[in-house]
Formats: sequence, C-alpha cells, structure tokens
Amino acid sequence: MPVISKLKIRNFKGFPNEESTIDFEEKNVLLYGENGSGKSSIYWALYTLLQASTKSTVEIAKYFTPNNPENLINLNYLKSLPSFTINAQGEITNPQTIGQNSYVEAYFSDGRMEKIDILGLRGSSPSGFRDLTFTENLNRHSDFIANRLLINFYNYRNSKEINLWQVFVRDIFPFLFNSAGNGIRTLSQDLKELNNSKPFKLHSNNTFTLSKSTNLQNQFDISVNNFNQDVNYWLGEINTYVNDFYKKYFESIYNDGIRISLDYKHPLTFSKIHPQFYSYRGVDYERWYNLTDFNEPIISLKIETLNQDGSYTVINRPQSYLNEAKLTSIALAIRFSLLNVNIRPNFDGQFLALDDLLISLDMSNRDKVMDIILTEFTSRFKIYLFTHEKSFYDFCLYKIQQHSQTSNWSIQEIYEPQAIGDKPVMINSEYTNYDKAKKYFKAKDYVATSLYLRKEFEKVVKERLPEEYTKTVEDKFHNLAHYWKLFREHFKALSIDMDTISPEMNKDFEQSKAFILNRQAHHNLSEPVYTIELKKIFTLIDDIKRLFPIPISTIILSKGIELTFRHPSLNYTFDFVIDSDFSISNLIASHNIAIPQCKVLKWQMNNNQYLGLDTNRIISYDINNPIREKILKIINRHVFILNLGLTINSFLENTFVNKGSLTLKQLLDSYNIEFYFDFLSNRISYKQL
Repeated sequence: MPVISKLKIRNFKGFPNEESTIDFEEKNVLLYGENGSGKSSIYWALYTLLQASTKSTVEIAKYFTPNNPENLINLNYLKSLPSFTINAQGEITNPQTIGQNSYVEAYFSDGRMEKIDILGLRGSSPSGFRDLTFTENLNRHSDFIANRLLINFYNYRNSKEINLWQVFVRDIFPFLFNSAGNGIRTLSQDLKELNNSKPFKLHSNNTFTLSKSTNLQNQFDISVNNFNQDVNYWLGEINTYVNDFYKKYFESIYNDGIRISLDYKHPLTFSKIHPQFYSYRGVDYERWYNLTDFNEPIISLKIETLNQDGSYTVINRPQSYLNEAKLTSIALAIRFSLLNVNIRPNFDGQFLALDDLLISLDMSNRDKVMDIILTEFTSRFKIYLFTHEKSFYDFCLYKIQQHSQTSNWSIQEIYEPQAIGDKPVMINSEYTNYDKAKKYFKAKDYVATSLYLRKEFEKVVKERLPEEYTKTVEDKFHNLAHYWKLFREHFKALSIDMDTISPEMNKDFEQSKAFILNRQAHHNLSEPVYTIELKKIFTLIDDIKRLFPIPISTIILSKGIELTFRHPSLNYTFDFVIDSDFSISNLIASHNIAIPQCKVLKWQMNNNQYLGLDTNRIISYDINNPIREKILKIINRHVFILNLGLTINSFLENTFVNKGSLTLKQLLDSYNIEFYFDFLSNRISYKQL
C-alpha cells in the first residue's frame, strides 16, 4: 500500500528556504502546532500537491512564480530574491534559479516520489515507469476538511437563506467527478471549462463578439445541462446517506429527530437576452444576440424537525434556530457522507486530512466525532489530523489510546522558529514520561527516573477514571493515594477486581508510594533509591496498562449543560448546571455510571428569588461561590425533604435540558438508566437496565 512516508517542503507558504522534512512514518499523523508555526502549510502542501493532478502545467506554475499574485512562495524568501527576468508574455525566463527553489515533494512507501514546482507535477518511481494516474487517483479518493468549511455551512445572516453553492465550488467540487462519478474530470474542472468556453469573444475594451455558430451555442447549452445533471446526481448521493449517518452518530446527543436534505434549487444558467430568430432552408432557428452571464446558483440546506404525529416541519433559517454545535454536526454529517464507500471506493494510500476540524464543538460532540474517525475511517484512510488547540491535541491522544491505536499514529508537534528564515521546529511527541524514565534509569539518574515515573503513574491511573472521580467538590485534585483507591473501586464496579487478578499489585503500590510516588520526596530524597524499587514501579505501570484497559466512555451530559426544573403545579423553578461529565464507562460486558456534581445557579418560588422553602424567607446566596452537590442529593432534597408533592420520576419528567423540550427522564430512558429509592441503603440510587 503506497502510503506517504515523508513530505519535503521548501519555500512554500510558512516554510523558508531551508528544506524541511516531515516524517509521516507511513502512519496516521496527529500534529499540534501553534498559529504561525507552519501547521496549516503542511495541510495546504498536501492539498496543492493532489489538486495539481487536475491542473495544467501552467496552472501549477503560477503557485511557484514570484510575480504571480496567486503564488504560494514563502514571503521571506520572496523578499530575499535577486532580480529576475520576465519576457513580453509575463513569464520568468530563468525558472531554474527562481521557481524550482520552491517545491513540495511527497515520498511514498513503495519508493515513488511526486513533486510540484514551477515545472508542474512530476515524479519518479524505482521501476522507472511512473504511473501518471497515481496522483489523480489519490486525489480522487482522498479528502480535505477544514474548520472553515464547516463554518461556511451556516455562517449566514438571519435575513439570508443558506446557499451552499460557494461551499461546494471551493471545497467539494474539486473532489467530485463528472458523468455521475464515472468521468475523468472533476466538477471544478467542468465549471472552469464552462467559464472559459462561453460562446463569445471578449475584447480588451470590454466589448464582445458573439459566436454566430449555433452548433457552438448548442454544445455549450449541452455542457451546462450535463454539469447540472452531475450536481443533482451528487446531491442525491449525499441525501441518500446523510440522514443515516446523522441518526447513527449524532441524534443520540440531541434527540431531535431532524431530517436533512440538499436541493439544487436554482441550477447553473447562462442568461440569454434578445434572441435573434432566422430561417435557413425553411427551418426556423434561434441564435443568441445579447447575453449577460452565469447566474448565482442555489444549493439550499433543508432541515426538518419531526412532529409527534410523524410529519415533519421545515426549520426556516436554521442558522438562527439551531446552535453552533448542532449546525456543525449537520455539516459534518453532510461532509462525512461523501466518504461512504459507495461514493468514494477504497484506493491504496488514500487519506483524510483534517485541519482544526472540531474547534466549534463541545466535548461530547468532540468525543463522538473522534469515535467516528477512529472506528469508521482509520480502517480505510490514513488520517492526518492537524490542530492548534493543545487541549484538543491532548484529548486526541487520549482517544487514540482509548481505541488501542497508539502504534498506528505518529504524534508530532511543530513550533515557529525563533529567527526569521529558520525552518519550523518539528518534535516527535511519542517520547513519553515513561520513555524518559527509562532513559534516565539507563543513565543511572534515579532522582529524574522517579520524577517521570510518578508523572506516568498518575497519568495511567487518571486516564482510566471518569473526570468526576478525579476532583473534589472544591474543584481541587486528589492525592495519588486517593486516585489509587478510586481506581480500584471503579474497576471492581467494571468486574475487574485487582485483589483477584493481581493480589500483589496493591501491596506493591503501598510499598512504593512513600519514597517513589510521593511528590514531596522528589526534591530531596533522604533514602537511597534502589534499582530494584524503581523496577517495581516500571512493572506496576506495565501491569496496569496490561490488566486494566481504558474504558470506553459515553457522555450523557457534558460539563456545562444547564438543567431547569419547573414544578408542574406550583410557581417554582430551580436551575443548576452539570459541573463534570455525566458519563457511562463501558468495558466488555460491564459498565459503571459516573454521577456528576452540579452547581446550583438560582431558584424562585412565587417570583421570590432565593426563597428558603423551609424557612419562607429570602436567603443570602453567593452565585460566585455556588452550592456544589451530586445530582442525586438535589433530587433527594426536592422529593423527600421539601414539601413539594414530588416523586423521583415527576422531578425527572419536569427537569429540562438546556431550556429545551428534552426532559431528564427522556434522556435517562434513552440510556436505560433508572434513578430509584434503595430501601436497603435508605437513599436514592441508580442502575442501567
């Protein structure tokens, strides 16, 4: 399978005169880079290389021609260029010394190389017989999705209808092929050809001469019609798969029952005005006499919501009605539906490049989309995932490890050089705390070894726990001994009992924590640190990774979601917000539910804010220092302490998510979770049915 092994870039966008090599290691790539570091330049280097397969040599050359306004040459290199000669046609006469110093080269695992520079697209192969269609096919079966594309799906004023025409022109037509997907040209190429083959000749004084050939005019009409048929074909393909994709991955988050479709509302039309009629040999003909130009076609986004009777209602102006996260999910469903194997068949080496794809999503949506990428697409595509957000980068690392795919990924970071003209700094981030501990242990630096072992030990324990387990009510972190206790309890609830599968593990921890894992001991170790004790910690970490896999976490309600209780008969409301993820940890056939802490925001009775319901007087409440308590305690107080005439189910049925129509009872039912009163413990408990 000829996958990309490395990319070489010189004088292209953010990369300066000194050649830079990005080692893909023939793997998926996760790349973190701050803004200005050159991260997106790598994304565009790949994009430009593949798109070159659909362009002529002249079209490619403009990206590497210094005096061309569309050039992609590094700005600092342009400033340093010596004088160059341009002929009467505006062409550089010495490209060997100017344009060829700017290039992108991709090296593949089978030994082939593909290169773009001022001389066009060219390359080599070990056999000497280069497959000229390889880059074209790689472009046809790969895809590029950036956050900008998703925003463009809904970045419209309320007064405007969503029209995705320009989105398709810029970001989708370059990857769709004509003749219902069976042709050799992209819709972008066809559209460009239509613009270049209008049946008139434009003169320098902005006048034009219309072709008198009805054959040319008729052929032009046929070409426009064929293009419109192809657009309708591809929109039909998207409509075939998009709703199934949305229902499979996103509907459980929103429980909204929406239906998505795209409509080619106003097809591409070439306006013809004042037709000229004439007869030839007894037959009447129409010939264009005057004309304007192409119209602005409309590809409308239609979103409908399901009614209780099974009918659907159209959501007018969804950009104003739906929140950004849901609109992004809809855009992703549309975009990802184009990756369906029936639309985009498999091809050796195909990849999916994603640049800052998920920055518009909250954590529950990010979690879902990363699951999609890691389960749906890594088996078919190499994934090149770029981000400038460090927290998302760390989250991706966690998800990759959770899906046991670490060995399939090259984890890298890129940083802006300190000096202008220097190349960006690339760092392979796979050198973990554990690797560093091994390095220092081999060098007999036992203090440094214990430092990195403690970091690694805390990391492997915490990443196996829900967030709710890792913080106190005051939002402070527990000590390591408490993490260890929670770790044992959590996995016991998941049917993995440490005392059963590894009876010595807890004993080893207790013996080691005092002088190896104690954070304070690292600054001044008063006891000798023996190699046998350090080896024991290495073994302990290895055993945790081997015996206690990271559970798959399903987020029911993500941190920050607001809940509102409205009493069914009294004028009483109570607002609170989820302060940590409400999630289910699944491991094989076992599961464990993390019940979240909540922050109390406000309440009112008979329009009296912060009324003490048991004292009937207004109490002082500091919203900056809110009450934090488990959701079960909130339910218990409303059902069993306050005289409000409620049951557990009536509280859940009248508690609404994010001020919408979805109730907490409906949400819990969708995950088969039941809150109930446990007579044995004399308190409210929970279970998954």
